[in-house]
Amino acid sequence: MNKKVSLFSMICAAVLVISACGGNTASSPSEAETSAAGSESGTETKVTSVKTVLSWYAQPEQGGTFAAISKGYFDEAGLDVTIEPGGPQVSSIQIVASGKAEFGYTTGDKLVLAKSEGIPIIGLMAGYQNSPLIFMSHKDAGIKDFSDLSGRTVYTTPGFTFWDYVKHKYKLENVTELSYLGDPSNFVADENAVTQSYLTNEPFALEQQGIQTDTLLISESGYATYDQVLFTTEKYLESNPDIVKAYIAATLKGWDYYKDHSDEINPVILEQNANASLEGFAYASTFQDRFVFSGDASTHGVGYMSKERWDTLIEQLAEIGALKEPVPSEQIFTTDYLPE
Repeated sequence: MNKKVSLFSMICAAVLVISACGGNTASSPSEAETSAAGSESGTETKVTSVKTVLSWYAQPEQGGTFAAISKGYFDEAGLDVTIEPGGPQVSSIQIVASGKAEFGYTTGDKLVLAKSEGIPIIGLMAGYQNSPLIFMSHKDAGIKDFSDLSGRTVYTTPGFTFWDYVKHKYKLENVTELSYLGDPSNFVADENAVTQSYLTNEPFALEQQGIQTDTLLISESGYATYDQVLFTTEKYLESNPDIVKAYIAATLKGWDYYKDHSDEINPVILEQNANASLEGFAYASTFQDRFVFSGDASTHGVGYMSKERWDTLIEQLAEIGALKEPVPSEQIFTTDYLPE
């Protein structure tokens, strides 16, 4: 198809379908709350049921969430949390914006693009201070800098703005662009090819096959996106600030636990992702300090986001013509619900 369908149009259509079908929405806590009788006092404790849509399949990138479930931190906060995995055909933004889930995870750039299209969502915390996205090349293929991508075959996901930014900044030429579909077999067969990947995944998987690789971390290009950004709708935040604050606090407590107990929590995550392995999860866990606890998080706490970073990302997206409408960073994120 040559026509572009905007994310906003897709979500509007989804909302109409949901309304027509009479589906339950996540617009108010009264629709999600149940009561549990106290075992001794006879008093009732309200338990709020919420759904969270992941940005991808269950993996250590959501270690804090799964630790909070496994250790009962959400339960202690009065929350019954259901996890819905992401995937190549799953849009967490569409699902949350249409009212079928209260919370979701996405990347910072996707959040900005959605706000630019008028979708009323807001970022609450950044699980990852930087993106684990990389360009992966074969060992000794001569890819030492982003400018070395000129003249290469590069596999990327259509619509991912980091690639447009890299092409623009490094003035790449004569690049053969092919779609990345999640299968590295074409890359493996071409020693001069480059593919987008995740530092926490593909290099380990290929190493297990005896294939050595070199990597360029996208954030090293200056691309300023956060990753694993927890978000909700503006309406849900306005109506349920206490639930949002409790959810974030439990998640951060989960990250504190996961940091030193990944070997305990990884099997819990694996139950939600049968195609993964504990060996792969153990490898991914070694990067959590680098992405979760470093940078601004080392001084301000896990989840922290700065106006400067969001402003930089907005400028970068505007520079490559990715924004439908300009959006001030104050409308994109809030740190008001992070612990002080």
